[in-house]
Amino acid sequence: MPDRGDRHLTGGVRSDPSGIGTPDTSTFYSGPRDVFERHRETLEVLTATTYLGEDPGLAALHHQLGMGLFWTGLVGRLHALAVARAHGITTEEFLPRSVATTASLEAVFRFYSPRIDEDRHTGDAERLSMAAAGVEHVVATSKESGVDATLPSALLEISRRGPADGQGSESFTSLLRVLSVPVSG
Repeated sequence: MPDRGDRHLTGGVRSDPSGIGTPDTSTFYSGPRDVFERHRETLEVLTATTYLGEDPGLAALHHQLGMGLFWTGLVGRLHALAVARAHGITTEEFLPRSVATTASLEAVFRFYSPRIDEDRHTGDAERLSMAAAGVEHVVATSKESGVDATLPSALLEISRRGPADGQGSESFTSLLRVLSVPVSG
């Protein structure tokens, strides 16, 4: 309560309860820097700390951004496993390829981050029209395998909006424009 001299520090813990107290987990913090610094040593007993700035909403926002990546990635993996299992491939058999695919995302993120910040979505590395065609194959494979195709179908619907807006020869990152416009409903 600011009128009583209280000050608020927001935290976004990036772990389930079992990770508290272990060195591999971390928490995002935001709010008054002096409050963070005053309590940093105590906070670091719980998890590693990442201070994001004075705006108290930044920790919660960054936490939700991470959760969006986490949950969509996890559901994507479960969908892939459903297709794999429909073809007799076990989770253990698929594990090395799913881990390798996930690990490759870091290079993709690093390559495209400066381009996205510059709003540069040139199709010199890949094209959205090809990405959409690739997703069409994922939808078809899902259906042919007898697996629910809702997830890749949603991705396909989003992927088709770019080419429909004339972005087919641009990078798949141009979908950021599509995703930044609210849809009705």
